[in-house]
Amino acid sequence: MTDQLRRCVRRVAGPGGSAEGDVSAGFAICTSSLQRGGYLKPGTNQPTFRGALRAAALSKQAEHASAMDEYEQMLARIRKHRAARSKRPMRGAANRTSSFSAYLQAGLAPTTVREACERLQPLREALEDVFACDTAYGDCKPDRPSAGHCFLASMMVQDLFGGQILSGQVNFIPHYWVRVNGIEVDITGDQFNKPKVQAKKGTLYKDGTPFVRRPQERLRQGGNARVMSLYDRLRKRLLPVLRKNGQDAIAARIGAMK
Repeated sequence: MTDQLRRCVRRVAGPGGSAEGDVSAGFAICTSSLQRGGYLKPGTNQPTFRGALRAAALSKQAEHASAMDEYEQMLARIRKHRAARSKRPMRGAANRTSSFSAYLQAGLAPTTVREACERLQPLREALEDVFACDTAYGDCKPDRPSAGHCFLASMMVQDLFGGQILSGQVNFIPHYWVRVNGIEVDITGDQFNKPKVQAKKGTLYKDGTPFVRRPQERLRQGGNARVMSLYDRLRKRLLPVLRKNGQDAIAARIGAMK
């Protein structure tokens, strides 16, 4: 009830109140008013039961008002932050594409795990639109479309960043991935219930054996004619998807092979 009395005094003795500038008069007016209303016991500043209930209700209102004030302040901070961000250089898809284009033109490969994952994510997203049984080398698994595409995807990663294709086994199944700048990356790991895009400093899968191929090189020996036929088919379908997604730099790099 003390808070209610104080609020009343501030209102009555404050600017524009009936006892403006006179706190004592304001206190007397408020005490008398609260006593008449049954909120204070006659001749005292002690709250009645009704007064205690009223004080509790006002306290809840004050808490709610305080919470709403904090909420509005939070919204104001968010708006201010967004306004500041809108004035910074764009960090959306178009800007990432521009940055990636310069990155590829400079012939630079990722140097950190985070950078590798960020750079490979657009390629993997586009591949998901074109993975199919007629481009899989090996078993086709409709529930895991990346299966049978690990070697083709690894060639694409190598054509983007260079590095060395590695071969080995995962869960006793032949598999291919790439090592570049000491980082091993795999963009078809989901066929083994692993993340779609993986990158790790050092060894991603044990016992990886180098597969001899240079970036942008067409494989012509042995049984590689079928591999290159599948790779060409996959690239032909992938390039328009990349361009549609605004990933012209990746499309140019992957499409550079004759």
